[in-house]
Amino acid sequence: MSNFIVNPYMFDTTPTPDFETDFPNADLWTEVSTPFSISSNQANNGGAGNNTDARLYLTDGLGFTLSNSLWSIRFTYKITTAGGGIGSGVPLYVSDSVAKPLTSSLDMIGVSIGNPLQLATAYNSGSGFNVGTESNALTSGTEYYIQLQRTSTTATSLTVYTDDTFETEFQSPITQTISADLQGLDQLAISATDNGSKSTPQNDWYVKSLKVYNDYNF
Repeated sequence: MSNFIVNPYMFDTTPTPDFETDFPNADLWTEVSTPFSISSNQANNGGAGNNTDARLYLTDGLGFTLSNSLWSIRFTYKITTAGGGIGSGVPLYVSDSVAKPLTSSLDMIGVSIGNPLQLATAYNSGSGFNVGTESNALTSGTEYYIQLQRTSTTATSLTVYTDDTFETEFQSPITQTISADLQGLDQLAISATDNGSKSTPQNDWYVKSLKVYNDYNF
């Protein structure tokens, strides 16, 4: 019998992220309006409502343009307080310019918050904000591990995991058909929606441990 032991990590083919941050400070980010901020290694929405342009965006962009057919973004998401009643915001989106996610002329793909605690894929190809099928309601006070992927020129996928190894699915992946015209995505932001009448305080949530993989799906 052979005594050779295979190292299970030697065949790990997960690439190095093309962009990643654990939000050590606000140096990489531009803040639009005040409830949004960066502290404690988190991007916090500060209980922002849906009646203001409040967001954080990468000042210098990603530094590269995402593939038009294949990429993955992973991050940690938590609703810290659900007492406000309005689940508003876009915890993560990539776009072709610096603008609010619901701006009509914007090309963007992202994750949108449902009311009150669901998540969904969303896109805008210059003709309006299109939200896909919502997930089951998340639980306030629990960290979830979010994976947003572009799986082809015309499709995205959202998977919510309950563990930081991205192995245990909260539910089956949610897919959305998108426009193949969504191209030139080189900006990244975290935002409120600015499409309603509810002011603060609303639901508090944060994003942390952000990683972007270009030309790669899990």
